[in-house]
Amino acid sequence: MRPEYHQAIIDLIHHYRWDHIIYLYDSHDGRTTQFRWKFTPELVEMEGLTGNISFTYEGKRKLYSLDVVEMTLNSETVKIGTWSDTRGLETVAVKYTSHMTDRVMANRSYIFTSILEADIAIAPLTITSSREQVIDFTKPFMTQGISIMIKKPSKEKPGVFSFMSPLSHEIWTCIVFAYVGVSIVLFLVSRFSPSEWKVIEMDGKSSVSNDFSICNSLWFTLGAFMQQAVDICPGSLPGRLVGSAWWFFTLIIISSYTASLAAFLTVERLVTPINSVDNLASQTEVEYGTLQGGSSMEFFERSKISVYSRMWEFMSSRKHVFTSTYEEGIERVRTSKGKYAFLLENVKNEYISGRHPCDTMKIGHNLNSNGYGVATPPHSPLNTLTLSKIAGIFYILTGGLALSVVVAIIEFCSKSKMDASRAKSELWFRRGTNKSAAHNPCTDSSAFEVETRDGGKTTRPFHHAHIPASSARWAAAVRFWHQFQ
Repeated sequence: MRPEYHQAIIDLIHHYRWDHIIYLYDSHDGRTTQFRWKFTPELVEMEGLTGNISFTYEGKRKLYSLDVVEMTLNSETVKIGTWSDTRGLETVAVKYTSHMTDRVMANRSYIFTSILEADIAIAPLTITSSREQVIDFTKPFMTQGISIMIKKPSKEKPGVFSFMSPLSHEIWTCIVFAYVGVSIVLFLVSRFSPSEWKVIEMDGKSSVSNDFSICNSLWFTLGAFMQQAVDICPGSLPGRLVGSAWWFFTLIIISSYTASLAAFLTVERLVTPINSVDNLASQTEVEYGTLQGGSSMEFFERSKISVYSRMWEFMSSRKHVFTSTYEEGIERVRTSKGKYAFLLENVKNEYISGRHPCDTMKIGHNLNSNGYGVATPPHSPLNTLTLSKIAGIFYILTGGLALSVVVAIIEFCSKSKMDASRAKSELWFRRGTNKSAAHNPCTDSSAFEVETRDGGKTTRPFHHAHIPASSARWAAAVRFWHQFQ
């Protein structure tokens, strides 16, 4: 069972305070088998084939014992002790083996192994090349990839100058230069255009003035940018062109600014120190690691991509970044104050990020793509494509071949019948022509004898216009006649 599914089921049991669960499943021989699970505050118990089986809520076996046996010189197995998770190793008297009476059991190391033969193994097994060398996998039932988990950073509150955040510093700088440039151009074109000069008579004296001085040009450009009316407007065509271009420019800038201003003032943004895998690999302040001995570690160790190879060199030089369990890595992320990133499967990452206290987050895209599969022994019939599984396509192929043969026979018979009818019509016309020619006094081969309405007979030249188009016999006769023309 996948870790996140296991934890979700445990949470469901605790929520409803269930004491017992009956688990039903259909075996391969069609029989329905049931297991009864009993839940206590610390253990999960069930009746197995060998007796009571107990697990912790983390999936570890508890309250069990193993017989310790040894092979004798006669290739017989003799029980030499018992090992349990509560009492440890306890030796027993060995029977029928005199050479073991003086053996000392203390201060010795024993390795306990358990071999379980099964048809399938359903677990969060990632399909890797090394595992495929010893077992077979079914097609992936879920595709996932390695992702980056970091501690969710604190939210940045709006500052005093947050109203300038909708536009970048480069845009603000360009706007200032544009403002000064438009004012200077407006001043110059107003000086060169005669339409902007006015003659003023005062006290019998006449003078010439221009409203668009350098100060008034700056004032007009600023008023247009602020969407306010100004007491002066350009009267010349060049001045109006400059003003129109500046008005259009300010329309786009102000619209874009006001559309983003509300979001920047009301939404608190997250400031993340790491944004992608390239960003993570190019720095050394934030450490990162993965599960010791897992498929993620194997991926970095065997990867030929420069970024992942550099990350593996970083992790292999700092052995403390590896963790023995997922829980250890997740807890390190939560307590490292943003100085540690954990590399794990994206499904687990997203599951933890969405659970209380919601203090972790996934960043960037997945580093790779692989799948979970059900493990089977090598060359297992459960994972082999047999004839019984694809017999249907052979039935469809056989049916298609038989149908094509039947259609071919029907088409052959129909064609033969039509050819026979056509040959019979041609033979009838040939006999009728020879008979008419024998009684016709004319020797012209292009004439034939026909019967008139009053019962008489006359001889007419042969022409296809004399043949009724609706007559199948005459149509065959026409084809036969033209063969001899």
